Amino acid sequence: MILSRFTLDKDKLDTLPENEYVLFHTLGHIFDEINGIQKMLYWASNEPKTDEAQKHGSNTLVIMLIQILAGKLNEAWEFFKKNYFRSELSRIYDSKLNNDAKEALYSLKRYYGKTNAIKTIRDKFAFHYSKDEISNQYIDETNNLLIYIYNIHYSNNLFFFSESIQIHILEKLLITIDEKYTIEKLINDLFKIVKWQETLIDLLMCEIIQNNKLVLHTAKVDKIELKNLQNHKDFMIPWFTDTSSMFDDNRK
Repeated sequence: MILSRFTLDKDKLDTLPENEYVLFHTLGHIFDEINGIQKMLYWASNEPKTDEAQKHGSNTLVIMLIQILAGKLNEAWEFFKKNYFRSELSRIYDSKLNNDAKEALYSLKRYYGKTNAIKTIRDKFAFHYSKDEISNQYIDETNNLLIYIYNIHYSNNLFFFSESIQIHILEKLLITIDEKYTIEKLINDLFKIVKWQETLIDLLMCEIIQNNKLVLHTAKVDKIELKNLQNHKDFMIPWFTDTSSMFDDNRK
């Protein structure tokens, strides 16, 4: 993989109107966050289910990352509505959208324009711990009311009974949106929405750079070669790992 790395012109960046500077900076931050969380969600779900403990660890990571990603996607859309649609910037850049970006924007408006799982998860799960959501939530089966303890290294502990209840609540919530809605379908929807938002953000970032001539032309464009990249399908994030040196006092 060959990456092109270039430097922005700080002097020109500093001359951007405040609303355009805020949009430019924040869209870049949003892109990086949802891209990173999406990758972690994919890799967490790649964990091989060779035994029950690993399966439960994978489920825990997946549910956690679903909630974080849904929250970030919703906040990203709210930011976009306020700082792009409700500003003159949409009048500047709407006409510059290519077909992919226009289709992505249309898909986002259609999704967020109705009751959706992302907004519901954001309100009920993503950024707070609510007594109301947990009270009176009891599950019939007891097979997953489990706790894994390894007190030598607490990082390998897992209070999976809590996640069993959380998964149960999330599944009930999805059914209120669509009786056939599953967590697997939710994950697929999250990946689609990330793609739409990234498509739109990437185009806008490039247009803002070009429109304001933000690239520092006196600097050399570096070609960065990344060798021996691991295929994303082969990468995974496990819950249980050897954490014996995680908190080593000599770690630098």
